Amino acid sequence: MSKKMYKAIDFFCGGGGMTHGLCQAGIKVIAGVDFDIDAKETYEFNNPGSRFINTDIKRLRSNYFEKHFHLVKNDDSLIFVG
Repeated sequence: MSKKMYKAIDFFCGGGGMTHGLCQAGIKVIAGVDFDIDAKETYEFNNPGSRFINTDIKRLRSNYFEKHFHLVKNDDSLIFVG
């Protein structure tokens, strides 16, 4: 039986504690989103391979992740955390 591979996007990610825990649990975190640019260096240090997106989620286009990460709508293996 094959194991389902989950992926996630971490909203309000800050320094990346939630992302780090998800990665330890075997979930590939594609990106962390936060408006605080001061969190970027810590987030990326703690979570290599996950991209920090510096923006206010109110300004994030609804198709941003489809366009930039080639994700598809209604993907049952995609988790949004925040």
